Amino acid sequence: MNRNITSEAIILRTRRIGDYHKGVSCITPDLGLVDAVVYGGYKGKSKLSGATDPFSLLYIQFYYNPVKKSYKVADAEERRTYTGIRGDLERFFRASLLSEIVLKSYGGGGEWSPLYLQVKNALSVLDTCDYRRIDLVVIQFLWRFLAFSGYQPDLGSCSSCGAEVDYSEPLFLREEDSSFVCGRCAGSSSLITGGMRKYLTHTLGMDFESSMSIGLDQKSLLSVKRVLLLMVENLLEVRLNSLKF
Repeated sequence: MNRNITSEAIILRTRRIGDYHKGVSCITPDLGLVDAVVYGGYKGKSKLSGATDPFSLLYIQFYYNPVKKSYKVADAEERRTYTGIRGDLERFFRASLLSEIVLKSYGGGGEWSPLYLQVKNALSVLDTCDYRRIDLVVIQFLWRFLAFSGYQPDLGSCSSCGAEVDYSEPLFLREEDSSFVCGRCAGSSSLITGGMRKYLTHTLGMDFESSMSIGLDQKSLLSVKRVLLLMVENLLEVRLNSLKF
């Protein structure tokens, strides 16, 4: 493996290592998730200090140590800083949620480039979109993440009895296995209306930014977000810390 590797990367999380060094977790289109060390990253004079804060888009020159199987950031060129996310608490919490999902899923278990593009698109839209649309960014990312991970359920039929369910009828999330079932098989479950199903089906084929033009009323938005978060937590088999805020 080449010891010097240059890649576009998005910083998702940082941590302190000792007094002066910074650990960064980032996603790249080719290497996937990379944990690297920025030596001197917490020294005020380091040019890499601010550039490697969370929610920065960079070209990073990594140095890979094959003996220790570790990476360090040798140099970085800042391409974009998501200042809207960094400067607004609500946007920052939502970006942190997306980052936590990616990190806890170890990248979703698939090819890296499509997931990297989804993260990049989601952060770009979240950074500048109308404030009323920020939860739509979360919904779109969750739904596409489920598709990317191979866990997106069929919205046209009941997973229990197999019956087709018209869009005029609701489906229900069976939380124990994250499947959608019809009213006859539901028991006590979380509702997803026909309108919500139409929204998810229609927007999946759109690019991320264009999907923001399709809205949901507040009640439907909260219901869809809750259902998708339950599905993602079931997929990850872990509770998401970002939801505590």
